Amino acid sequence: MRTLISCIEHFDLRGCYIAAHDWGGYVHTCHSRDACTEIPFSSCVALCTIPNLPTGTCAGLFLLNSFFPPRPSDISLFYYLLYLIWFFSTGIFGGYLPESMVMRYMCPEATRDIIAGYCAPYTAGIQSKVSVGRFANIVPGIPDVLLKLREGTAWRIAEGLLGPENFTNVNAQAFLAKRNVEVRQWWASGGSQHENVTPRVSVAFGRDDPLLKDFKNLLDETLRLKVSGQRSSGTWISDAGHYPVEEKPEAVARLIQQFMEKDEV
Repeated sequence: MRTLISCIEHFDLRGCYIAAHDWGGYVHTCHSRDACTEIPFSSCVALCTIPNLPTGTCAGLFLLNSFFPPRPSDISLFYYLLYLIWFFSTGIFGGYLPESMVMRYMCPEATRDIIAGYCAPYTAGIQSKVSVGRFANIVPGIPDVLLKLREGTAWRIAEGLLGPENFTNVNAQAFLAKRNVEVRQWWASGGSQHENVTPRVSVAFGRDDPLLKDFKNLLDETLRLKVSGQRSSGTWISDAGHYPVEEKPEAVARLIQQFMEKDEV
């Protein structure tokens, strides 16, 4: 969030459009269709950053297969079990699980060259996958009722005896859970809690996303999407999974262009 804010301030962006994917995608900032800059951020980061920007900085936010800082209560038991499988396969066995196997599951239509590109950063071996394990461990998966135990004396005693370094992942999840509440309240209120107001938002999801489908309805409801004054349910992209930019690039580009053109008319 700090990096994104600094980047926006450095380029003095006003009325920009942000298109972002998942947690680790791109923030694609545009003054117009002919003046765009790609910056490596994510839509979860963008959702949390916009409430801290001055009014007028961001004119529109396009979310692709995205989410708020996620909580277990957001998704069905089926998808939570998938998350646990993902956690064990990446956070526990991530050093030995081939990245190509993960990509084949998340993006069945990806070509061999695309998969090779996504796997390229990890060809150096297990040492190159440290960030994969760290990320898997801090993605919020602990239910809120367990996180509340951190507020008690017993937790502080245990943390003191065992060492705070052994509670890093849980504390990170607790911080994200707190951020989650604050951010959702801001978006649901239309930014009325502060001086700045919410930008226009569009949501699109690959219909075959194996992990995040439940978050689409959550975004639709929390962001209170509207098109021409009417409630909108966002957009499903057919024949696309978690990586629509790889599977349906023309469809994604068309949706972003249409979203931006609404302000240019």
